Amino acid sequence: MSKKTKYAIINNIMKITFLDKFQKISLKDKLVFSKSLSVLVKASIPMNRAFSILAEQTKNPKFKKIILEIQQDIQKGQSIASSLKRYPKVFSGLYTSMIQIGETSGNLEEILKILAKQAKKDNDLRRKVKGAMVYPVVIICAMALIGVLMMIFVIPKLTSFFSDMNAELPITTRLIIGFAGSFRTYAPILGVIIAVIIIGFNFFRKKSSGKRIFHFILLKAPIFGEMSRKINTARLARNLSSLLASGVPIAKAIQTTKNTLTNFYFRKSLIKIKNEIKTGQDLHKSLKQFKNLYPPLMVQMIDIGEETGSLINMLEQSADFYETEIDASTKNLSTIIEPLLMVVIGAVVAFFALSILMPMYSMLENI
Repeated sequence: MSKKTKYAIINNIMKITFLDKFQKISLKDKLVFSKSLSVLVKASIPMNRAFSILAEQTKNPKFKKIILEIQQDIQKGQSIASSLKRYPKVFSGLYTSMIQIGETSGNLEEILKILAKQAKKDNDLRRKVKGAMVYPVVIICAMALIGVLMMIFVIPKLTSFFSDMNAELPITTRLIIGFAGSFRTYAPILGVIIAVIIIGFNFFRKKSSGKRIFHFILLKAPIFGEMSRKINTARLARNLSSLLASGVPIAKAIQTTKNTLTNFYFRKSLIKIKNEIKTGQDLHKSLKQFKNLYPPLMVQMIDIGEETGSLINMLEQSADFYETEIDASTKNLSTIIEPLLMVVIGAVVAFFALSILMPMYSMLENI
């Protein structure tokens, strides 16, 4: 490698600012990376040049820095997989294992296509789930903001007006006035308490004990529990089928897949399943003991796959089925939440309106 090339790479890396280090690398970034690298491999572009092209086209500064560092490793003679392993927060164990298989077998192009397909499915799934929640969250935040503004600006003026008129107020109006007064008095303390709760919750959720409790509640929650099961089941089937199709032994494939799942109890179950597989246990029998996690349909399909020698195909079909189910569930979630939210908002608005209008009507009747 020439001195000019070295200085160019180092100069590009040094352009990354302090703030860029905190920028996230999205699934979409990794999707584009995998697809682009697959095209470059197909065109027989040397790896050093390929990663230089990838760095140039990448807009995310943090990801650009990582790609340039991988390029340096490749120039030193390292494999792509060994370099990717330096960034476990960016490239999962599944990703690096698949790349290693592709490099060893000389089938890197096809492996990259599989990884790009998986990244697209994961990105689409995340987008659909987030999309289903955006509207309710926006509405709730807007109503909360309106409520706060009313407590601070509108209710005090109405309180003064009613006081000047010596109006007899109904209990609902007195409740709102009392609540508004308490809110204005304790708003700073309330803000601090809410901030502490949010920070504490996020910290606790990241701890092992916190994950157990949070994921247990999530699995038991109406609607969201079923959604979590389907997401983890689909991801397990998809990733396991890809690894087995690439020639990875089933015990190692389960270990690698475990790290791609989000739920604590699914990950824990795969530890036991992997150990049982090593002793010669059939996969479907190991899955069957976790009836609260793995759907009977998936277990039966894996049973058929093991009997007929078509396990990979059955896993792919299971993944397709549950991904379709997730798509339908996200649509149903919006259908359920939106009308329910409208009813709640309508009730709150009606309560406020009646509490404010009733004293005014009483005053008009007494004139």
